[in-house]
Amino acid sequence: MIFLDKKKILIVDDDPSIVNLIVGILQQADQGKRLTLLAAENGKNAMNLLTREKPDLMLLDVNMPDISGLELLENVRKHKDLKVATVPVLMLTVQRDPVTVMNAVRKGAGDYLGKPFHWTDLLERVKKLLKV
Repeated sequence: MIFLDKKKILIVDDDPSIVNLIVGILQQADQGKRLTLLAAENGKNAMNLLTREKPDLMLLDVNMPDISGLELLENVRKHKDLKVATVPVLMLTVQRDPVTVMNAVRKGAGDYLGKPFHWTDLLERVKKLLKV
């Protein structure tokens, strides 16, 4: 997958092994070296990066130590900065139950991918949400 425009992706997950896996997948796919990958291990750091960096996509875990990914998503959608409030969000989580999936969609998630996931599924969803 070659990205034609520069894109920023924020990965929010408290598990460093998941962050490293996602970074590796995206770097391998980014043959044109057009991606900037950012990472946050909790909701507070994620919100700071969102407002400062204004990424084009956020990959968001549900289970985090300070606030849940669903709460963070809700806060993002209420943000006063339109670029932050409308960032596409891909939920990545071990929680696959229909209630959690529906809550994520209702709160504004653009897509939902259960862990463990196949790298091709991740890339297809990233492409869809970035509209590339």
